[in-house]
Amino acid sequence: MIIARLRIHAADHQRCGLQIGLGTKPGASEVLQIQGDFTQTGNPLDLAIQGQGFFQVQMPDGQVAYTRAGTFHLDSQGNVVTADGNPLEPAITLPADALSVTIGADGTVSVTQPGQTQATQLEMFQLAMFPNPGG
Repeated sequence: MIIARLRIHAADHQRCGLQIGLGTKPGASEVLQIQGDFTQTGNPLDLAIQGQGFFQVQMPDGQVAYTRAGTFHLDSQGNVVTADGNPLEPAITLPADALSVTIGADGTVSVTQPGQTQATQLEMFQLAMFPNPGG
């Protein structure tokens, strides 16, 4: 008797226009802002975000992506790029003759160049924030 009911029920759905195999779509998404471990690397371009925010990077197709991964280095033109070689957005470029690089807690990038006694402020790391961090 139960098997007969299931067959009738399935037949009723087919008559109503429901179809099987149309795929899925997301009902909601969530922005993850998980705090990772802090590790001293010795690389002045390795950064960690305390609290909310994302680094903005330009992908090869021109779109902007967001990441909390702060492992950065310089490319051959002096641009700060991710471990995958994607540049920051907006771009930060360091002079080729920079002797030292310092990044302040507010994201300000300063460099010392030959003949200077004080560091020069260049640019600033900018973080992207999302209006609804919970998704």
